[in-house]
Amino acid sequence: MRYTILLSIAALTLNCGGSQRTVPLSPSPIGTDTFTLMGHVVDESNAHPIAGVIVDVYDGRSHQTAITDENGAYSCAGSAVREAIVTVSKAPFSPQQIHIDLDGTVTREFQLAMPAGRTPSHHDT
Repeated sequence: MRYTILLSIAALTLNCGGSQRTVPLSPSPIGTDTFTLMGHVVDESNAHPIAGVIVDVYDGRSHQTAITDENGAYSCAGSAVREAIVTVSKAPFSPQQIHIDLDGTVTREFQLAMPAGRTPSHHDT
């Protein structure tokens, strides 16, 4: 007797000796092929949101970039990757860089700080 298993995105089809049965598969939250990175960027000294911050995701081949809005919120989407480099930057704040796995929806909050010896003005946030 010969068994054939065919796998599609939506269902598993089993063919056993001429009898075929299709079993629907539920979507899984793990192992997705895309990511959404979202969150907020605030000033470390006063927790005020920072608008205009560049959030750059680099996966070794391409960049996905978002810019924070007036509430410090950002959202960036792309293909799921292992260990992307996320860089968060806006002058005159010190930039931050992290390594992160991006698969599915990831929320990440950032706090940017001024370089030593510098205090923020009302124009910086």
